Amino acid sequence: SAAAIAPLLPPSSSSLETCRPVGRSQRKRKKKGSSGPRHHLCSDTRLAGAASASASASSPVMTEEQFEREILKCKEEERKEVQKIQKLEQQLQELGEERLGLDRQQEELDELEDHYWRRFNHYKFELDAFNEEKHALVSKIEGASAQLELLKRTNIYNDVFHIWHDGPFGTINSFRMGRTSKIQVEWDEINAAWGQAVLLLHTMASSCEFEFSQNKLIPMGSYPKVSDGKNTYELYGPVTQFLRANYDKAMCVFLQCLQEFSVYAKEYDIAHQ
Repeated sequence: SAAAIAPLLPPSSSSLETCRPVGRSQRKRKKKGSSGPRHHLCSDTRLAGAASASASASSPVMTEEQFEREILKCKEEERKEVQKIQKLEQQLQELGEERLGLDRQQEELDELEDHYWRRFNHYKFELDAFNEEKHALVSKIEGASAQLELLKRTNIYNDVFHIWHDGPFGTINSFRMGRTSKIQVEWDEINAAWGQAVLLLHTMASSCEFEFSQNKLIPMGSYPKVSDGKNTYELYGPVTQFLRANYDKAMCVFLQCLQEFSVYAKEYDIAHQ
């Protein structure tokens, strides 16, 4: 560099020129007979020249060829530094463009995130509504299942046609079926009991799609009838001495139907155990 080369060059003549006016003024003073102190600037200049001369004597003087080589070397270093600066500027520009691209991507990602959260909240609301509806349906199903189990254990025939007893009489829905010499049950009550019994047996046979082989039940409220395929008999009173045979035949036909259905029901239960 120029700083490195400067000590090797010979002292410049400009330093000597600066002392000439001072020298002329001193000569004028000598002619006038004045003996004033020496000028400090000239003294300093002489000291600097002496130091430069001693430095020149201690270090070899650079030739012109060496000087040209140093110049070329400096220019080459300058060229390399300029190339580095250009490369760094190009990298800076590329980084700026990359930053702009990243900013655009960030904006797109922010928009996607906002869209995602909006859809997420919408689906979350729908999911909560669905879960509430599901829980309500599950509760209804559980209630219906519990009621179904209860109904399965419920004998509807026992509720509609409750069969029990009252003293010496069998009863159906609290209607006594029969009479004795001591307890004269009204015929209206007996007829109602027979009507309930015929209707019960007829209903059970119909629900099982069971058909009697020969006999037939004809439920008609408190005035039921039965048939043996040939004749039809009235199963209600009052019964006189003249009509007792017909009444007894009607009871026999009913008992035959009851026996036939009981055999079928027993076989059905065994087959479906």
